[in-house]
Amino acid sequence: MKSLSILALVFGVSSTHAAAPTDTNDCDAWKHKASLYMNWRQQGIPLAEAIKDTTGNRSRGLLLRAYNEPQQQDFTKQFAATEAFSDAIFHECEAQSSSP
Repeated sequence: MKSLSILALVFGVSSTHAAAPTDTNDCDAWKHKASLYMNWRQQGIPLAEAIKDTTGNRSRGLLLRAYNEPQQQDFTKQFAATEAFSDAIFHECEAQSSSP
């Protein structure tokens, strides 16, 4: 957990924002990424492997946020965690896009 926070600081990622979107399509894209990254987390894919497939500082920051969440053992809980995470990212993105 501590190393994830350190990596987030190194990459300059805010823990409360996914990205600075320009339109709703961006928010849909960030929601999709959030779902993918949380799915990797819930499947137990090692962070070192997941980060190899992730480009860009903001995407890596989002990946680190997903990996900062607990891994659920039950499939239903894994699905719920993935949905909740991707929905939260979408709502953060929408809030940012409506801010001046």
